[in-house]
Amino acid sequence: MHQDEADLITRNPYKQLGYQLGTQLYYHFSDQWSVSSGLWLEWNQIPSKYYDAVPGSLAFERSFHHNFQIPILLNYQTTTKRLAPYFSAGLVLHKAKYSYIVIRTTTGEETEHGSNFYSPILPRLLLGAGIKYRLNEHLSLITQPVIMYEVEKERGKRVFQYSLQTQLVCRF
Repeated sequence: MHQDEADLITRNPYKQLGYQLGTQLYYHFSDQWSVSSGLWLEWNQIPSKYYDAVPGSLAFERSFHHNFQIPILLNYQTTTKRLAPYFSAGLVLHKAKYSYIVIRTTTGEETEHGSNFYSPILPRLLLGAGIKYRLNEHLSLITQPVIMYEVEKERGKRVFQYSLQTQLVCRF
């Protein structure tokens, strides 16, 4: 890696903005414990401003990613009351599906480059702690801040993802 590239990476931390949408099935093996799994679709953008870092060369403006995730979670609520603390922990299998970047030259010209990925499935650890509010006998609302952790071995980086997860749960 050239010194200019190292400076470029140091000055522009890796931050993502995005959202997830998905569905999960729950199996309750007691009033307080459950396991869940499903499918989440994730869209995110990494906003970057690299123009001035290496004068006269191409640089990233923005990159966009579409991913699939399969959560396998153990869930616990401390009480069966209407409002209860709620905890989740488990594994999320992450698969990148599609990615594209918008590149801007120093002359202001923009081009878009996309690629379909045949990337490996990357495991992520998930921890969440929040609240569960039972609206009625069949509906509950769960809100919890979540942290996911992944180690990207090929680059040696530690990747953390923070999010606020909100779920509407239907129980039959």
